[in-house]
Order: sequence, then structure tokens, then C-alpha cells
Amino acid sequence: MKQHRRHHCLIVTALLFNATLSFAVEPEVKSTGEWPAALKKKGYAPFLANTMQRLNETKAIAPGDVIDTVVVSMAKGEYLSVQLGVYGIAGETKQVRILVWDSGLDIKIREVTRAARYPRQFKEKWKQPGYWAPTSTLRLSNELDGVGQQEKRAFWITLHAGRNVKSGLHESTIWLMPENRPPTELKLKVNVRPFELPVARAAFGVYFPHYWLPAPASNDPRWLEAIYRDMVEHSQNSVTFYDPGNLTVVPAKGDLYTKFLPLAKKVGLIHQNVPCITMGGVHNAADESVQAVLQWRHEQRVMHGWPELIEYGHDEPAYPNPELRKNYTAFRDVPIRLVTAMGIDPGWVIYTMSGSFMLDRSLRNPVPKHGVWAQSPGLIPVTCCLAGFHRRTAIWLGSTLGASN
Repeated sequence: MKQHRRHHCLIVTALLFNATLSFAVEPEVKSTGEWPAALKKKGYAPFLANTMQRLNETKAIAPGDVIDTVVVSMAKGEYLSVQLGVYGIAGETKQVRILVWDSGLDIKIREVTRAARYPRQFKEKWKQPGYWAPTSTLRLSNELDGVGQQEKRAFWITLHAGRNVKSGLHESTIWLMPENRPPTELKLKVNVRPFELPVARAAFGVYFPHYWLPAPASNDPRWLEAIYRDMVEHSQNSVTFYDPGNLTVVPAKGDLYTKFLPLAKKVGLIHQNVPCITMGGVHNAADESVQAVLQWRHEQRVMHGWPELIEYGHDEPAYPNPELRKNYTAFRDVPIRLVTAMGIDPGWVIYTMSGSFMLDRSLRNPVPKHGVWAQSPGLIPVTCCLAGFHRRTAIWLGSTLGASN
């Protein structure tokens, strides 16, 4: 589980800096086709890149990839991102600024950096070696410092249609304005659907120990709020809390109840009907004291509209495991759901309710006795496809209750 937690934290890092992750690298292919004289003279061209791939993994840009319109369709309340690329045809295109004109939507623009960039205050405290290291990050900026010949650069544009936005077609203009080239005008057409998408009832979130962030980010509530908001933009509806507080006293003492839950609710990350996992609450606690605290926590949940908090038990216990059953038998009558993780393969983990092993290694003998809470592929290239197959199979069996990545 420790290895998986590292993976989860790295994915949180990618979310924090909005680095685009992908599972397989496509070989770079040289551009084919002759560029029209007008584009050669202009020296650059706009294109759309896949938001599920790193920019350096997308295919080479050809004349047929040039766009003049960006079309988006979204529901009210939804967040949707596009990766608007700028390709250098001839010479260097300097300092490309972007402007979205006359749009009634909430729009956030980020620069896709050439390499991973971190805030100066981290001072080399954050290192991510190997496969998990992002090749680029996103930085709030409406300007690219330059685009070299045959180079691909991009802006990451996140659109948000608020609940009060008028449904129908919203038309506006995107301007690309290099310092040394003629500007380019693109049409932006956003079709806002006349409905809101309901929040998914299955939990989708990440492991997020905020204290793993280097100082001062780990001690600054503005960072936490920014990360929580970013999770919302990525359609997450749950999060794992690492500080459930002291469950031996009433009221329970801990930042979970005074900081994390109120902030997560404020930004729309958590919901009353979608559970969250907490780490480390019932360990070494007498069940009598836990009973009293859980009653208090239930009252607070009803009062504040907080989600159910499911306690994480023993970390990846072997199976069968008499000690696991012995340690948690005392909590049979405690009104709290317990979850644990069973390590299966290097690339994925199955989480099961009540600490009982639900599915065997091959899924040929599913036993949804209490229900599978979640399944997590570690985003390892070789195993993620197998993990995805098992996850989809479990969903098809109707036994998966949530997902954690």
C-alpha cells in the first residue's frame, strides 16, 4: 500500500500542477504535407491537442490539423478543458498572448510549460524521479514565451458554465497574438445544455495527505483550497482524509472537523450522500470511547451536511489473516463502516468493506458479501490495462461502489 500511496500522491501532484498524465508514449512522427504559402508566411498555426496525452506525445502537426473554430458542449455546472496548441511552422514565434473575448462563461487559462516547473518557495524540496515525474506542468498564464520552428506549445483552457448561465449557444472569440507575427482569430462556440449533471453517487477521489506538501504549502490554507478546487474541476466528489482526530474524547479533536470538512464542502468537493475515507481513527482506541465519538460525529454530519466517514483499517493485510479479524471484532457493534485494501498485483488494489476479501485474484469467483468499495489501478503502463479490465468486470457485476486513483 505504501507504494500505491506514493503513486496516489504523485497523481495529486499532477492535479496540483495540472500536469497531463498518459499511460503509453506514442513515437514522434515528422510532419507530412506541404504548408500553404499563407501559413508559411504567418509562421505559426493553431491546433487542438488531446487532453489525455502529454503534449510531447501527440502526433506531429500537419496542415490538415489547423483549426479556425473551437466547439464545446457542456452541462450547467460542468467543467471542461481544451488544450489549444500553437505550432511553429517557420522561424521563432515570440511571446504568444491569448485573449478570450466577449464570453459569459468562467474561463481559466494556463500555460503548458516546456518542462516541469514548481513554485520557487519549494526550493528543490519536491522531487519526482522516474516514470511518475511530470514532463510538464500547467501554470496560470495567458502568455507563451515563444514557439520554436516545428515546436508544439499549448494553452490549457478550462471552461465552466455556472448554474445560472443561460442555456443555448454562446459564441465568442479567441485571439492568439504573437509579438512578431500577425494575430490569429478563432471562433469559440460553447453549447450549454439546459440541465445540470447530478453528482455521481459512486465516490471518486484521491489519497491526499496534505502534510506531504513541502512548506509553506503544507501550512497555508490557500494551497489546500486551491487543490480542493482543482479536484472539483476534475469531477472528483470525494477525498481521503488523513487526520480523523482523536476518537477518545468528545468532541473529537482534529483539523478534520474544523478545517478540512468545512473547506471541502465550501468548494463543492464533498457531498452528503457520497462517502469519504478517513485514515487512522480507530487504531488503539477502546470501542466504548469510539461509540461516544461516533455518535457526536453523526450529529455533526447531520447538522453540517457532511458525508459519511468510512474508517480505513489494517493496511493491505495478508489473506487469510486471523489477526485482522481479532483486532477488529471488537468493533462489530460500532456504527461505522470499515474499509481496507487487499494488494493483488503491483499495479492495482481492491478495497473491500468490513475487512473481508470480496473477490479472488482472477475474478472468476466473485463474492460480493459486503460490496467492493473501490479499485485503484496504479497507472503502471503494463498493468493498468489488466486493472482496468478487472474494474470494468466488477462494475458489470454490479459490485463496485466507488473508485480511488
